[in-house]
Amino acid sequence: AAWAASQAGARARNAAVGPAQPQQQQQPDFVAGGGAAFLSRFSSVIVPARRPTHGFAGLENLGCTCYLNSTLQLLASAPAFRSAVYALDCAGDGAQLAAELQLLVARLALRDAASISPRSFCDAFKTWDGEPIDVRQQQDASEFIANLFQQLERMAVRADDAAAAADD
Repeated sequence: AAWAASQAGARARNAAVGPAQPQQQQQPDFVAGGGAAFLSRFSSVIVPARRPTHGFAGLENLGCTCYLNSTLQLLASAPAFRSAVYALDCAGDGAQLAAELQLLVARLALRDAASISPRSFCDAFKTWDGEPIDVRQQQDASEFIANLFQQLERMAVRADDAAAAADD
């Protein structure tokens, strides 16, 4: 009896609301900045007309690379890190990693695309075992940043040693 009463109450509420109306194709309302807003009964979506003129581009997730993406995006947002990366010597050991990191950081800052693929960086970066990053395997962000800084430090030390030898 209680179930029948609850069903009768639900039918009465539905009748008061009326039958469900099919969703019509929404025409966009244009918003400031040239974008468009699409509104529905449940949500709204604002589509920007162009990329923002501030901030950085994002990195594409290649599988299990969120640890790498978040770390690199954070580091790339620091002016001191960008300056250090741009100063890396792209000759000798670590040249490919230095060049790929410079390109990646520059593209994040320049926003030449909404998102940038870190694939070439992943191929150039070597894990503790000397292998390229396996984008199908989740890794720890703290291990990644420790390895990255160690490789960058090695490149900087070699560049300092080469400059000292040239001065002699």
